Amino acid sequence: MRAVVIGNIAMDETLRVSHLPAPGETLLARASFAGAGGKGANQAVTLARCGVPTRLLARLGNDAASVRAHALLAAEGLDLSTLTGTEAPIDRSIVLLTDAGENAIIATIVPAPPFTSAELHAVVAGCGVGDLLVLQGNLTEAVTEAALRIGRARGMITVFNAAPASPGFAALWALVDLAVLNSVEARQMTGLDDPEAAARAIHAAGARQAVVTLGAAGALLCDAGGAVRVAAEPVAVRDSTGAGDCFTAVLAAALYVCRVPPAAALSAASRAAALAVGRIGALTSLPTAAELAAILDDAAR
Repeated sequence: MRAVVIGNIAMDETLRVSHLPAPGETLLARASFAGAGGKGANQAVTLARCGVPTRLLARLGNDAASVRAHALLAAEGLDLSTLTGTEAPIDRSIVLLTDAGENAIIATIVPAPPFTSAELHAVVAGCGVGDLLVLQGNLTEAVTEAALRIGRARGMITVFNAAPASPGFAALWALVDLAVLNSVEARQMTGLDDPEAAARAIHAAGARQAVVTLGAAGALLCDAGGAVRVAAEPVAVRDSTGAGDCFTAVLAAALYVCRVPPAAALSAASRAAALAVGRIGALTSLPTAAELAAILDDAAR
């Protein structure tokens, strides 16, 4: 089995603050640090560290930060042969991080050309039944639909982390095998306040499995077998940046590579995300290959 991730690469600058600012308030950061991230990059690196050969389709700029990001991703063993260039600089995220681990993120999405049909077909070349296609909500609705249809036509397992949420995504659930949203995104997409009701609605709309993450309250999955809920791993939260990406990638690996039951897969993803929130940064917070191997081995027992 192999995985294809279509998404973005970014450079994150994290500013540690005492609290998230109110409108009009000026804060002095206690510390700052920068590193690579972006939802596509985070999920691709996590899958690769899970032992899944992974190809990443993303756009990189021509600035020094893009060169640095490329080197970091290449060191992870990712297949970067389908990366494409743009004249614009790399996307950036400004992360405000409190001592309690709460964050607020402001991200740029450089207006690079959307991925073309030719690029989408090229990135899945050689892929077939049972391979993973992983997308996030930072693609346009048209590109998201096109990619899902191309993956489905090849018999790939489609994983869609609908973050950030977009109203048009609600029409795409029938093309999705695994939908992953947090409770805010689930409410935005369904209009339902109850996370389990929202997950059931997404499943009823066509997604084979619908997952809603609940932060400290754990996570739940709804599919044809009903609803499964697991508690969160206890952890001292330092930085939640990238934790949702880590959760999505490990969940996909546990369900479709290791083929463990939903409850065990949710627990494995929660364990991995707990490691991520206990560390600072995006790529720098992700569990190591050895840590993920141990988590997935435990889930398979």
